Amino acid sequence: MNQMIPSTQSARILLVTDRDTETVPSLKGIDGRAKVTRLTEETDLSSPEGFDCAIIALSGEGAHPASAISTIRKGLSPTCTVIAISSSNTTLTDVMDYKRAGADDVLADIITSEDLWQVIQRYIAQHHALVPVAPAPRKTGKVITITKSRGGIGATTVAVNLAHALVDTGKGGDAAPSVALVDLDLQFGAIASFYDQNASDTLFHLAMKGTMPDDRILDDWACEMSNGVTLFSAPEKMVPFESMDRSQTERLIELLKARFDYVIIDLPHLLVDWISPLLAQSDRLLLVTDTTVPSIRQARRLLDAYREDAMNLPVEIVVSQERKPFSLKRHHRAAARLLEMPLSHWLPPDSKAALEACDRGASLLSCAPRSGLCKSIRKIASSISTSLPAEHTAQTQSS
Repeated sequence: MNQMIPSTQSARILLVTDRDTETVPSLKGIDGRAKVTRLTEETDLSSPEGFDCAIIALSGEGAHPASAISTIRKGLSPTCTVIAISSSNTTLTDVMDYKRAGADDVLADIITSEDLWQVIQRYIAQHHALVPVAPAPRKTGKVITITKSRGGIGATTVAVNLAHALVDTGKGGDAAPSVALVDLDLQFGAIASFYDQNASDTLFHLAMKGTMPDDRILDDWACEMSNGVTLFSAPEKMVPFESMDRSQTERLIELLKARFDYVIIDLPHLLVDWISPLLAQSDRLLLVTDTTVPSIRQARRLLDAYREDAMNLPVEIVVSQERKPFSLKRHHRAAARLLEMPLSHWLPPDSKAALEACDRGASLLSCAPRSGLCKSIRKIASSISTSLPAEHTAQTQSS
């Protein structure tokens, strides 16, 4: 049976306010526009009929509105939209608290009632399907995080080309895996420049406003590349690193894993609290370094810091700007001992191919597929796709 979207005239609205609605432009005449229930001690939030929208407009003179939002949100259906109406003394911090407490949107009390009803109608349309269908299967994508022991070592080059190489592993009969490439260097992210693309400021707004990521934000942020990679770029505007929080990155990873087979994340070269959820959900961490003493020592410090948050973090060392020797030299063996793990991958120096790819705004696979550097990154992609197969590949193998 079709489930029709209710109009604003028949929408079931829960109103929570300690203000005179006739003095608030957005709430003026609210009783004549919808089936409004004012919250009382007798209101049954668990009623089967439920509500389509809850409007919370508190002055803040009593209990903090965020506490009320959190309490009310818990009793409402997941499809019920919660809209907080801010007052003149509401601060940006208050707005962030309202959203963390469960508000889907925060609107200024000076907006007109017509604007409010348009917002309500939009949310109702999003939460009610015209024809109920089975939910699309959610992927359980693999997360590959990439970090570096020092700047200029080539970690971003690895991220960009590994993403394309993983898409390429689908050739030969299998469907190409879906691959997200996420640049989380809030201040110096350069992946958009690698692809000669304009950077999106979505991450800037997420960080500065404290917004919780959702599928709509992901759609606005995503940039589909011609090679099959979906790019989520770092912002053009510089963002304070501490402006992100753990809950935001945790939710971001959940959304990306549900949408893509592989999620490649280029980490910033620093330690901040919001990186912890990324490490905890990583299926593989690639640490790019050279074998100089300072770089190996810094790599060890990074590993120790990361493993405080993710003890069982699976790590592979990528040695940059050095060909794999026929037999390990003394300093290679010393580096492996200090890191307490083998030197797994080797990237030969090939500045000509790397510069050509960068200047053309393309990956090595597109403009220098026969270069030694490209072949080495393909090997890393092959290793990952074998040990961490994409969902459809794993299903095919099991059948």
